[in-house]
Amino acid sequence: MKKIQRENIEQLIIDQLSGEITADDCELLERLISEDEEVKELYEEHKELFLGAKAALFLKQVDQDAAWEKISGNITPLVERKTTKTIHLKKWLVAASILLPIAIASILILRNYSSNEQPQLAQKNEKVKLLLATGESITLDQSAKNKTVSTNVAVLHNEQGALKYELKDQKHALNYNTLVVPRTKDYKIKLSDGTEVWLNSDSELKFPLEFETDKRVVYLKGEAFFKVAKNPKKPFIVKVNEKLDVQVLGTSFNVNSYSSSALKVALVEGSVKLNSNGTESLLKPGFMATYSPGSGFSQSTFDEQQVLSWMQGIYLFNNSDLNEINEIVQRWYDVKIEADPSLQDVSISGAIEKNKPLEQFLQNLTATSQLHYIVKENNIVLLKK
Repeated sequence: MKKIQRENIEQLIIDQLSGEITADDCELLERLISEDEEVKELYEEHKELFLGAKAALFLKQVDQDAAWEKISGNITPLVERKTTKTIHLKKWLVAASILLPIAIASILILRNYSSNEQPQLAQKNEKVKLLLATGESITLDQSAKNKTVSTNVAVLHNEQGALKYELKDQKHALNYNTLVVPRTKDYKIKLSDGTEVWLNSDSELKFPLEFETDKRVVYLKGEAFFKVAKNPKKPFIVKVNEKLDVQVLGTSFNVNSYSSSALKVALVEGSVKLNSNGTESLLKPGFMATYSPGSGFSQSTFDEQQVLSWMQGIYLFNNSDLNEINEIVQRWYDVKIEADPSLQDVSISGAIEKNKPLEQFLQNLTATSQLHYIVKENNIVLLKK
């Protein structure tokens, strides 16, 4: 690090993390990282600080009253990034904590050039669908503004990725309908009792247009965040993959049932009671319960930043294997990653941003690791360099 002053190297790192680095500077920084262990350690140090500052800010901002406003898209626009390049990292972090009303930022920032020419991945555009109990299938356009659809059963209000509805025919009130969210999408719905649900990609929610008089029951496959309207006289029950019941009166929690071997419920606020075949477990805020058939329940604390980041369109991973990365990429992009067998022990830390092209993540992955990729029949093949 002697040939180039530490201050200059720090500035290169800041430019890279903030997405302002030039192609020449990016090449220089990559060379320094690969050749000098001290520079590499400095880069990792700054990268952790960069993510940590924004993560801390995100958690401060997320209170339960404001959560649905963010979910509904009522988020203050991002403050424009400052272009001055003389701010050092610590000063930048202080400024960020005061000025930037944003959620978690990705570690892996788009490089300004691509060193790996590849065929473009085909864009898939499946739509969110509502399958009514009457047999009607309604396509819900996430980009539509204040679109209203009248069916035989209800009047549907589709407002930029969020669904509200009004019952028309009382005889269909208790029949269950299914909201299907395909890969690459996410969607929000407000149920008749005021409960708000945000579904992640590749998920389904079965629900009635009106609930019974003594209880509120829905069925979930996949992952969803629930903000349950309080009603002590009518418990809210989420039946997960026909294996687990999550019972609440009014609370906020996340359910992840992508893996049938490990169903996870993370409680943000309130209290919940879990039940599976007569075995119960009570959950307190800040704890996550994991249910595995055969071994029952286990509980541990959880990182809200990690568990809830999908709601901000970001997936954070820390020393994750390629199988985990593949699951997320398939769910968010409907693209499969195939890895050379020699890479089975490779672990990766970073983030994927759902609203950015997958190629951006792949380019940064290859720039900061000993991996490279090729596109083959609209799938990704990872190889050693």
